[in-house]
Amino acid sequence: MRLFARRYFLLLLLLVLPVLLYRPVDAQRDPWYTTATVSPDGPVWSTFPGVEISAEGAGIPQIAAAPNGDLMIVYNHWVNGRTDRDPYFAVSFNSGQSWTDGIPIATSANVDSLQLDVTYDNNNNAHVVWVELANNNFQLKYSQSSSASPGVWGTNRTISNVASSNPLMASPSIFASGSNTLDVVWVEADQNNGFNPTLDVYHARSVDNGSSWTKTGTVISNLFPTSQNPDLFVDGSGIVYIAWEEAAPLGASDIRFVKSDAPPNTVSATWTEIDSPLNSLDSAITQAQQPALTFDSGQFYVAFTDLRDNGDTQTVVMANCATNCTAIANWSLQTISGEAVGVNSADPFSVVPQIARGNDTVFVYFHGTDPGLVDENEVVWGMNQCENWAAFGRDQVTPTNTRSINPAITTTAGKLHLAYELVTPGTPSEIHQIQYMSGDFDCQHFVFLPIVNRR
Repeated sequence: MRLFARRYFLLLLLLVLPVLLYRPVDAQRDPWYTTATVSPDGPVWSTFPGVEISAEGAGIPQIAAAPNGDLMIVYNHWVNGRTDRDPYFAVSFNSGQSWTDGIPIATSANVDSLQLDVTYDNNNNAHVVWVELANNNFQLKYSQSSSASPGVWGTNRTISNVASSNPLMASPSIFASGSNTLDVVWVEADQNNGFNPTLDVYHARSVDNGSSWTKTGTVISNLFPTSQNPDLFVDGSGIVYIAWEEAAPLGASDIRFVKSDAPPNTVSATWTEIDSPLNSLDSAITQAQQPALTFDSGQFYVAFTDLRDNGDTQTVVMANCATNCTAIANWSLQTISGEAVGVNSADPFSVVPQIARGNDTVFVYFHGTDPGLVDENEVVWGMNQCENWAAFGRDQVTPTNTRSINPAITTTAGKLHLAYELVTPGTPSEIHQIQYMSGDFDCQHFVFLPIVNRR
């Protein structure tokens, strides 16, 4: 009888345990329309709205973590409205518990800072790039703050200059690899294309820790399509990988991928482009935008926006590849954000996914509204690979009573760090500020445990 009872108990446990470990997903509805719920196992975030990094009038933050744990947020500070901005920064030396005041990286009267990016190298030096516009002249600027004097910026150097009757430059992204190597990608206008300048992806490299730069030229040159929003990764051998958004016929847009054939140290650098766009793996994705690229555990990950219905419904899609990634056949594709979202304003018009790796997983965060509600504010959403993305609900970081847009993320040991743009009502216009939050995270994969019945 005792043997029967023991076997009965083990049999019951075998039947019940999968139910206890299983978290149900609505299988009756298309993933595009599944209900978004807050993930029960997402990061444990600090209290909203977090730390105020900037005073009134700031936007488009970027955040980076140094190997020693220092954090830096860079952003555009509005000196005299949205057409007169300077690049600013704030630093934390205690994992985000407190921050310095916002301080200018550079100041120039009547010169507008448009977009910027930041990274740290292996020696804890901070590197920043930004685009400036003055008198119809675009310049890509660079500056460095050494670990010996954090917050003290060196000479501003010009990486690229575009001055023509119809110039354009945008979307810089910087990556530090090795001890002294820095790579930057951006887009700028083709000055030889008359009144309809074409934006192409450009690359520059420094092998002396930013003291001098070699503009290796156009990565991919197109006569008519427009390139936008490049992001990059550099491997240990110095090979550069770039994902970007490329205009396609009839208002469509694709996500392209390219790698340098060798470390691109000279103006004669050559590149190999993927044979088909990443979004071609799903024929329904015709407006693919805003790629974000990283590499983790032997695989490339490219998150991007799938925009439909004139922007009313948008989802985040992930493409990943392990080997021979200039062949589309080696990539896989999946929608990772669950329920579609939207945006309520043109700042920005589309969802902008941000990607980071760390803590044994890959994170993707973005802003968006619930399309089922009218005039709902954008909030910051997130998911991670450890939880199979949004399969069990996604992480809602900010509430709906204010707008939260343009998130930027990075990781340190056991923590996810978030900077975002908080938008609140004001007179005569909305008030934009930069906020910071952090969340503790421990990746714990759900597994089924074997049961052994011993006689």
